[in-house]
Amino acid sequence: MNIKEYQQLKKWFLKYTDSFLSDLNADRENILLKKEHTLRVCSNMALICADLSENDQIIGLTTALLHDVGRFEQLKRYGTFSDFKSEDHAALGVRIIKELNILNPLDPIESQLIITAVENHNKAVITDGLTDRTLQICKLLRDADKLDIWKVVLGYYQQGLEKDNPTVVHNLPAGKDLSFPVYEALKQQHIISYSMIETIVDIKVVQMGWVFDINTDKALSLTAERGYLEAIYKTLPQTERINHLYQMMKKYLSENAHPAVN
Repeated sequence: MNIKEYQQLKKWFLKYTDSFLSDLNADRENILLKKEHTLRVCSNMALICADLSENDQIIGLTTALLHDVGRFEQLKRYGTFSDFKSEDHAALGVRIIKELNILNPLDPIESQLIITAVENHNKAVITDGLTDRTLQICKLLRDADKLDIWKVVLGYYQQGLEKDNPTVVHNLPAGKDLSFPVYEALKQQHIISYSMIETIVDIKVVQMGWVFDINTDKALSLTAERGYLEAIYKTLPQTERINHLYQMMKKYLSENAHPAVN
């Protein structure tokens, strides 16, 4: 894959997402939220995949560009970003990519790699049996995505604006403490199913727990450098469960994050 092919896909993405803004009933705030999120995920990907070959860097950027393409149709159909309350946005995105044939000009092997990365970017666990190359791209995409989701949600949490845009917190009630099943699962660094999440408090602590699912040294370094863990913690009730998990996550990050990425 070459840079010209990526640039053509970027032009398509910008035109495609702008088409949702023309609807009279469009949720402009959330369409723009996801559009801008995607472009920042591309920037994160450029930072953390710089050690790959030039070809795989471009493939990485393409997965970042297309990873949330299903979000726009999801919002239009269901009025939410909650996969649990609508449908899996990654699977929806893959259907859109295939139906519109946007990857047809690419090498079939690279096209499938991109589709596999999009399919896996939001799964609890990456699919088994992937090639080393595909697995590496999948891990990079998941990291680049998390790095910006933290940025997006903090923009709401720190100003107490999640109530003004409930889609960001999956239309959940506020909550006063972390629910016990989520607490027990996070203590063991287990994957949390969204069906377990009951409140905004739960979702915030689960997002903090993403530090256990960051795959690359560069992404861990950026997580520490940008202070996401502490920033989310400061928006939460100071309860025993939450404090215990925060200290555990903070220790994990300090032990595993390398010096900051320039």
